[in-house]
Amino acid sequence: MNYLKLPLTHEQIALLERELERLFVLQDKPFPESKKTIFVQEIRDTFYPFGAIISGIRALAGEDLKTIKLHTIINEVKKFMVYEEKRTNCRHCGGGGLVSFVRDDGLRFAFTCICETGKEYKDILKWNGQINFELNGHSFDIYERVLLGDKFDAWKQSKN
Repeated sequence: MNYLKLPLTHEQIALLERELERLFVLQDKPFPESKKTIFVQEIRDTFYPFGAIISGIRALAGEDLKTIKLHTIINEVKKFMVYEEKRTNCRHCGGGGLVSFVRDDGLRFAFTCICETGKEYKDILKWNGQINFELNGHSFDIYERVLLGDKFDAWKQSKN
């Protein structure tokens, strides 16, 4: 399954902290507050699906770990992530279903693509197919155009 980069809620962060504390207790390892803060922030910043994060941490609880490293947790979480291979050959999104745009104030946004894969995303604004457009008083420009500048048209032609 494709996943969106969604931030964790306060409740999810609290559960993440509890699961990490439980992991360290079950492994008879110290878990100082400073270490917990760093682990939570680093795991949160991966934007991995919450269910995979919790499953990965819980899977490590039954292991006999000599040390508990952040990369050990992240690698275990990755084992619980599910990816769908169903992709289109879309020239706009590359089959991922999302198109990246830059707003006039520099913030980046994703819109669902106009292709079949884009229809899988229900709660995200749908792209109108234009390279730049106005929405709610802001101007949006496709990210590749901002990135490539004058070379965008040649790049777009090479994709066709």
